[in-house]
Amino acid sequence: MAKYRQVQVAFWQDNFVLDLTPEEKYFYLYLMTNPKATQIGIYELPLKVIEMETGYNRETVEKLIARFEDYGKIVYSQDTKEIMITNWIKHNWNSSQKVISRVDTELRGVKDKSFIQKYLIQVLEVEENQEKIQYLYGMDTVSIDYGYKDKEKEKDKDKEKDKDNENDNESDQEKERVGVVFDKYVELGFGTINAFKAEQITEWLKIFEPDVVIKSLEVASNNNKATMNYVNGILNNWKQRDLTTLEKVEAEEKRKQVEQLKPSYQQRRREQPGEVAPSWLKDEDKPKPDKPSGPVKTAAEDPEIQKMIADFRKG
Repeated sequence: MAKYRQVQVAFWQDNFVLDLTPEEKYFYLYLMTNPKATQIGIYELPLKVIEMETGYNRETVEKLIARFEDYGKIVYSQDTKEIMITNWIKHNWNSSQKVISRVDTELRGVKDKSFIQKYLIQVLEVEENQEKIQYLYGMDTVSIDYGYKDKEKEKDKDKEKDKDNENDNESDQEKERVGVVFDKYVELGFGTINAFKAEQITEWLKIFEPDVVIKSLEVASNNNKATMNYVNGILNNWKQRDLTTLEKVEAEEKRKQVEQLKPSYQQRRREQPGEVAPSWLKDEDKPKPDKPSGPVKTAAEDPEIQKMIADFRKG
């Protein structure tokens, strides 16, 4: 946890802040700089703690939280007593290994899983728009960009604005595709999605449609192998066999089922009716006469043979 937080002086000239009441300005600064604030902007903050640290009573605290939720600046979980500052990552993201490691550690401690999913979706958006991120301070500071830039930067921003608007719909659709898979991942018991797993799933979604990736999750879960490594093995196999659509995957499953129902060659031989055996095989099956037992007699010892020889000589 950081020992201090730093806020840009431009905070006080921001249009949103200028419209706030003194009470709201104080509360907004408190949310960004209180001792429980984290690198990811998601942290546990019970209402009782807010009362003690701000001096407000419960009714005022609840009204302020509801008001900032309406402004779209925070989300508060009544179940886990956690708060999420919604635009935190846009002004505090850094892809350095030090920051990634800390983010991963803090995400593991988040209790409200919906906060994790929202955060990871924002990570994907930030990573795809690196040119819009300014790393003005270290990882333990709060850098808030309220739109006060140099004139040249403002001009460049205006030129890009139209292009960004054209991509808004595609970006929203992509978030929805990723979010559906993330939800299924958690629902099927694979556990919490960290930054590394989120990146793996996103890479697979560049090859497969969401329903195919979800199918791989279901196959792994049904086989009691709810791990990302097992899912990677399934998807690699499907990729090599060009099973890139749900129709192809289901067709292959049906083909395997049909193959399993077909009888083997030995079964077909046994079940084939009316087969006629060859005559030589039948002769071999006939019982052969027993051979005479005892020693074999020679011609000189056999009286019958001697008689036949004598008759032959007489002519």
